[in-house]
Amino acid sequence: MAMNDFGNRLEYVIKTSDYKTGKEFCEKAEISTATLSRLRKGHTKPSYEFLVTLTVLIPDVDLKWLLTGKAQLSKDEIERQIELEVKAQVKKKVESALVKPSSNRINSQITQSAI
Repeated sequence: MAMNDFGNRLEYVIKTSDYKTGKEFCEKAEISTATLSRLRKGHTKPSYEFLVTLTVLIPDVDLKWLLTGKAQLSKDEIERQIELEVKAQVKKKVESALVKPSSNRINSQITQSAI
Protein backbone atom coordinates (compact mmCIF):
# COMPACT_ATOMS: atom_id res chain seq x y z
CA MET A 1 0.00 0.00 0.00
CA ALA A 2 1.33 3.45 -0.89
CA MET A 3 2.31 5.78 1.91
CA ASN A 4 0.22 8.86 2.55
CA ASP A 5 1.62 12.38 2.47
CA PHE A 6 2.10 12.46 6.24
CA GLY A 7 3.86 9.12 6.04
CA ASN A 8 6.19 10.37 3.32
CA ARG A 9 7.04 13.46 5.34
CA LEU A 10 7.52 11.43 8.53
CA GLU A 11 9.88 9.06 6.74
CA TYR A 12 11.82 12.04 5.36
CA VAL A 13 12.11 13.60 8.84
CA ILE A 14 13.43 10.38 10.32
CA LYS A 15 15.86 9.70 7.47
CA THR A 16 17.29 13.22 7.61
CA SER A 17 17.62 13.15 11.40
CA ASP A 18 20.44 11.73 13.47
CA TYR A 19 18.68 8.36 13.56
CA LYS A 20 20.18 5.96 11.06
CA THR A 21 17.12 3.71 10.81
CA GLY A 22 13.44 3.70 11.59
CA LYS A 23 14.14 0.96 14.12
CA GLU A 24 16.63 3.18 15.97
CA PHE A 25 14.07 6.00 16.00
CA CYS A 26 11.40 3.62 17.33
CA GLU A 27 13.67 2.51 20.16
CA LYS A 28 14.31 6.13 21.21
CA ALA A 29 10.64 7.08 20.77
CA GLU A 30 9.56 3.96 22.67
CA ILE A 31 7.14 2.86 19.96
CA SER A 32 7.01 -0.38 18.04
CA THR A 33 8.15 -0.61 14.45
CA ALA A 34 4.58 -1.75 13.68
CA THR A 35 3.26 1.58 15.05
CA LEU A 36 5.73 3.49 12.89
CA SER A 37 4.66 1.42 9.89
CA ARG A 38 0.97 2.17 10.56
CA LEU A 39 1.77 5.89 10.85
CA ARG A 40 3.75 5.87 7.61
CA LYS A 41 0.98 4.01 5.74
CA GLY A 42 -1.77 6.23 7.10
CA HIS A 43 -3.49 3.41 8.96
CA THR A 44 -3.31 5.39 12.20
CA LYS A 45 -3.06 9.07 13.02
CA PRO A 46 -0.26 10.43 15.16
CA SER A 47 -1.15 10.93 18.80
CA TYR A 48 -0.36 14.03 20.77
CA GLU A 49 2.16 12.01 22.77
CA PHE A 50 3.88 10.83 19.58
CA LEU A 51 4.17 14.40 18.26
CA VAL A 52 5.61 15.62 21.57
CA THR A 53 8.12 12.75 21.58
CA LEU A 54 9.01 13.51 17.96
CA THR A 55 9.75 17.17 18.77
CA VAL A 56 11.89 16.13 21.73
CA LEU A 57 13.88 13.63 19.66
CA ILE A 58 14.07 15.83 16.55
CA PRO A 59 13.80 19.42 17.84
CA ASP A 60 14.03 21.13 14.45
CA VAL A 61 11.03 19.28 13.00
CA ASP A 62 8.39 21.64 11.59
CA LEU A 63 5.15 20.12 12.88
CA LYS A 64 3.00 22.29 10.64
CA TRP A 65 4.86 20.99 7.60
CA LEU A 66 4.79 17.43 8.88
CA LEU A 67 1.03 17.48 9.46
CA THR A 68 -0.12 19.65 6.56
CA GLY A 69 2.70 19.85 4.03
CA LYS A 70 2.75 23.63 4.45
CA ALA A 71 5.93 25.06 5.87
CA GLN A 72 5.97 27.70 8.53
CA LEU A 73 7.76 30.87 7.57
CA SER A 74 10.98 31.60 9.36
CA LYS A 75 11.59 35.01 10.93
CA ASP A 76 13.76 35.96 7.94
CA GLU A 77 11.04 34.87 5.49
CA ILE A 78 8.40 36.87 7.40
CA GLU A 79 10.64 39.96 7.39
CA ARG A 80 11.23 39.51 3.65
CA GLN A 81 7.47 39.24 3.02
CA ILE A 82 6.86 42.43 5.00
CA GLU A 83 9.67 44.19 3.14
CA LEU A 84 8.19 43.19 -0.23
CA GLU A 85 4.71 44.34 0.81
CA VAL A 86 6.02 47.70 2.04
CA LYS A 87 7.99 48.21 -1.16
CA ALA A 88 4.89 47.41 -3.24
CA GLN A 89 2.82 49.92 -1.25
CA VAL A 90 5.49 52.63 -1.57
CA LYS A 91 5.80 51.98 -5.31
CA LYS A 92 2.04 52.25 -5.72
CA LYS A 93 1.97 55.57 -3.81
CA VAL A 94 4.89 56.96 -5.81
CA GLU A 95 3.29 55.95 -9.12
CA SER A 96 -0.01 57.42 -7.98
CA ALA A 97 1.69 60.71 -7.03
CA LEU A 98 3.50 60.85 -10.38
CA VAL A 99 0.30 60.31 -12.36
CA LYS A 100 -1.78 62.97 -10.58
CA PRO A 101 0.36 66.05 -11.36
CA SER A 102 0.79 65.13 -15.00
CA SER A 103 -2.94 64.58 -15.46
CA ASN A 104 -3.61 67.96 -13.79
CA ARG A 105 -1.20 69.60 -16.25
CA ILE A 106 -2.99 67.95 -19.14
CA ASN A 107 -6.36 69.10 -17.80
CA SER A 108 -5.08 72.67 -17.39
CA GLN A 109 -3.58 72.60 -20.90
CA ILE A 110 -6.88 71.39 -22.35
CA THR A 111 -8.75 74.06 -20.42
CA GLN A 112 -6.33 76.80 -21.57
CA SER A 113 -6.48 75.71 -25.20
CA ALA A 114 -10.26 75.70 -25.05
CA ILE A 115 -10.27 79.33 -23.88
